[in-house]
Amino acid sequence: MKPFLPYTSIREDFDGDADADFTWIDPMGRKKLGPGFLHLGHIRFEGNKLVLEVNSRERLERGKKLLIEILGSLIRHRLDDFRDVRKTLEDSTDKEPPDKTAGDEIPPDIQAELGAQFMKDYMRQWLDDNIPALGNKTPREACRTKSGREKTRELLKSQENILLHQHEGSAVYDFSEIYRELGLSE
Repeated sequence: MKPFLPYTSIREDFDGDADADFTWIDPMGRKKLGPGFLHLGHIRFEGNKLVLEVNSRERLERGKKLLIEILGSLIRHRLDDFRDVRKTLEDSTDKEPPDKTAGDEIPPDIQAELGAQFMKDYMRQWLDDNIPALGNKTPREACRTKSGREKTRELLKSQENILLHQHEGSAVYDFSEIYRELGLSE
């Protein structure tokens, strides 16, 4: 499953929209993060300027080389602008939040139900996805070997811990069904 629109599939490392705003991605993702692509930055047009936004100097250099590789003499580098993350966050928190009415909020019980259903659907799909951390095998395939079972168990534990941390210790999803289906002990 590729998240790319047909008219932006000139390169597999760009995902764009009709307004010529692009997300620069690494389709292979990162081994530690599991399936899916890794977001590297944004590329957009502002009038006659092409703007590349990234969160590290390393990605900036890599992105500039990539743009020169693609566009060659059609572009000319003008400026690098670095902003401190803390300062940017402070500036954004100084602004007044938009007015919220009580009717705009989703009740906590509905949020929990939606979150649980999302995780259930996601984990059912995860069982059949090729996972880079499992040597591009699906969890079902990986569990056919002892080392594959261990790696799969580690990934599941990691996902559980991340969810517990994000939701301050409250269980959002019960992984026991996935463990049982893979023949793993918790």
